Amino acid sequence: MMNENSPVVLSVFPYSKSKWMAEKWLMDFSSQSGIEAVAIRPGNVFGTRDHTFIEKYLDVIVKGRAGFINQGKHKTCPTYVENLSQAVSLACFHPEARGESFIITDGLEITWRTFTEMLAEAAGAPKPRLSIPFHTGYSLAYLLEMIYKTAGSSSAPLFTRYRMSNGGRDYFFSIAKAKNILGYTPKINLEEAISRTVNWYKNRNR
Repeated sequence: MMNENSPVVLSVFPYSKSKWMAEKWLMDFSSQSGIEAVAIRPGNVFGTRDHTFIEKYLDVIVKGRAGFINQGKHKTCPTYVENLSQAVSLACFHPEARGESFIITDGLEITWRTFTEMLAEAAGAPKPRLSIPFHTGYSLAYLLEMIYKTAGSSSAPLFTRYRMSNGGRDYFFSIAKAKNILGYTPKINLEEAISRTVNWYKNRNR
């Protein structure tokens, strides 16, 4: 299980690269200027009013179009938005947080299959059955990205290499540092978080 002291492996994805570059710049600036700073490294954030990930994910689940990579056996790190807000608040005011980085998740050892099936059950949708091998999905995603790029499309394909990598490898981290220093313990459990999220999803257009 990786933590804040694990070696940094530079990603090929601009989204991941930009996060690491921003944190490094911030910490360097903080040490030079004396301005207090703390970095939060959240896991897979989800929750109410999430139009970036969870709304689209629930769309395909409800429509019966969802599937898994490698049978959904890889670990993920769901982070309910209210738990993340709780951690940010603790980090902003804790005297020992200055200059530190904290991984924040809900602290669960859970697979994509379990997380997805819990969403499907809460939404009253059938559990996904389709699965694709990681290497097949990654190759397909690369091909689709090239086609979209050549066509000058402003939208992203359904399969991307980033999505394949997120779901096709273990994505699981320790939150021991946040617990020990900040006293962080997620207040909202996964069942309640999913219930609130799906309820928002069902009623979002009213």
